[in-house]
Amino acid sequence: MELKKYELASLCIHQLSEPVQQALIQSFCQNHNKAIECLCEATATHPEPSMFVILGKLQMKAKKTKDAVRSFKKAMKLLMTSAKILPNTFEAAEMYYLTGLCYLEQKNLLQAGINSVEYIRLCRMQLRQDKCIRDFNRALALCPSHFQAYMSCAAYYGSKGRYSKAILNCNEAIKILPNRNLYMENGHEAGYKQVQKDFLRAIHLNPKCIKARICLGYNLETLGKLQRAWRQFTVAICIDPKCRAAYDGRTSVCLQMGETFAAFQDTNALTTSAPLLTNQGVINELMGYLPCAMKDYQQAISVDTNYALAYFNAAYCYYSKVLQLDPRNESAVMNHAITNTLLNNIEEAKEDFEKAIRLCPFSAAVYFNRANLYNGLKQYELAEKYNSTALSIQPNDALMYKFRADIRSKLGFNKEAVEDYKQAMSIQEQFDSM
Repeated sequence: MELKKYELASLCIHQLSEPVQQALIQSFCQNHNKAIECLCEATATHPEPSMFVILGKLQMKAKKTKDAVRSFKKAMKLLMTSAKILPNTFEAAEMYYLTGLCYLEQKNLLQAGINSVEYIRLCRMQLRQDKCIRDFNRALALCPSHFQAYMSCAAYYGSKGRYSKAILNCNEAIKILPNRNLYMENGHEAGYKQVQKDFLRAIHLNPKCIKARICLGYNLETLGKLQRAWRQFTVAICIDPKCRAAYDGRTSVCLQMGETFAAFQDTNALTTSAPLLTNQGVINELMGYLPCAMKDYQQAISVDTNYALAYFNAAYCYYSKVLQLDPRNESAVMNHAITNTLLNNIEEAKEDFEKAIRLCPFSAAVYFNRANLYNGLKQYELAEKYNSTALSIQPNDALMYKFRADIRSKLGFNKEAVEDYKQAMSIQEQFDSM
């Protein structure tokens, strides 16, 4: 490097060093794209906040500020789900500062201001400075619907023991995002455990809070602690014997524990709604009582004629019965497969489509519906393959061309997708003119 032989230095380091070092030397040599590519690979295998921050800095250096903003946001999201608390970390402050610089470069002054205020606020919060509350208020003056600013105000007032003001700010945050559950939304086990503590605190404050018990029950169910979840739903039922949500939760847990009879009893306790009647039908079906299941589905339809799931489950029963009587009925096999797809019974649907293709290998409808199954599973290559097979059997179908165009656009085959869209429009125009 002292001899300014940067390419040779880059080659030596490439052979011996870690991806971050490789990226930094490539950046030093002004090979920004190679540096970014190298670090993108590193973040794919080691998605850590620090890695995304370095990637963002390299993207800033390459004048790719929009990409840099995305990298910093990913870093913030990862930091939020880690053991650290976001508002009290200098790492977060740096991320906000760098994001603010990116927005400034993009002439997005409002976002730049919000991020700069957040940066100052985080530093002051870390230093335990009372001035941080003024920064929160400035952020809210710039953006009155800033959820995190209200939550930060609440955290500040809570740390000072001023609980009335903390609750007021929490209420304002709830007005902005009424269904927000930060820990549960993250989808990480650490987040689920943290929110579990919050529900337990709520129950400690008010042991008769049914909503907290039901939420805790679902939280425990997600973590696989079924017996503890069952207890929470049971306590909720003891508090309010007519609480449908508690019965619904306990039914779900009983089914997962293999206690179908207990689940059946719970659904029997409150069977006045279409969802509960449908659930009862599913339990009867699992127990092998097909006539009882059909009766439940029909009753669910009579209670709510717009409850689609009851119709699908009833259809599933009918097609299952047809296949018992006539296992080689092509129409029944295909419709059984479609119903399984709609009910999200993926493995059964795959088996049904295999049977349908063996029974009628030249049916375009079978291949088209099989393509639809794989499209729903986001397996676009298979979806495109089966849709193309359907078109080879039935080449004048506008819907199939349109569907294949949608799939090809998802695969990035834009030229082929445009051709399919044109073909679909051409066929439709011919059909309309007839």
